[in-house]
Amino acid sequence: TNMEPNRIFLIIAILVIVTCLCWTALAKTVTGVGVHQFGVSITENQSCEIAKQKAEADAIRNAFGETVGSTDWQMCDDNNCDYSFFSWIEQQGQITGILNETRVILNNPRQCRISIVAKVEEIKLQDPNFHLNLKINNTIFKEGEHLKIHIKPSTKMYVYVFNWANGDGFYKLYDGKISDKITLPTTDKYAYVARLLDAKESKEFILVVGSKKPLHFIDTYKTETLLEILQQHRIQGALIQKINFKIIL
Repeated sequence: TNMEPNRIFLIIAILVIVTCLCWTALAKTVTGVGVHQFGVSITENQSCEIAKQKAEADAIRNAFGETVGSTDWQMCDDNNCDYSFFSWIEQQGQITGILNETRVILNNPRQCRISIVAKVEEIKLQDPNFHLNLKINNTIFKEGEHLKIHIKPSTKMYVYVFNWANGDGFYKLYDGKISDKITLPTTDKYAYVARLLDAKESKEFILVVGSKKPLHFIDTYKTETLLEILQQHRIQGALIQKINFKIIL
């Protein structure tokens, strides 16, 4: 009986050590750096916010790497416009805390440089039996052409489809529960028509969220708002896939 307390203490100690080792494997403290240029059409604060997004993406890459095909997609061609970063969708980790942040303004050209020390936590792999295939009927559309979206789920799931365009954010095209492959739109009574609004071309993408349980989305979102929501859904097991396309004259 005198050994019982010691044995209990030993078991607790082992559990604590194992837990700490597991946490160490899942979480890391790393550095990340991001730089973004600013000028007439983008303020210093806007430039630094984009630089911080780059620094966070860099920290995640430094901690766990990223899957093949994960890219930061530049949405316009000049240095003074907004960039949108969606590589977190393919990355293996997330920022859980920033321990230190340094901002430096560089000249010639004017740039904001953000350096961070961050805690990055690994995102566990998804259920291999829960996945979907996403295709569209083209990657380059002329204005007025119809876009069709093909989705094939591995099992029954709730599906939410969004269109993203620079400056417009996200617009929900579809939500519903599916158990077999579908093509959107599901009826010939209407179509997804490629449109240009006072532009020579538009870089856009279709984003699909798949979930084992119903989620609640409104019809429109600012880019940053939906990305924050999607990060949380992804951590809880939701599927998130996107496919890029371009609209031209």
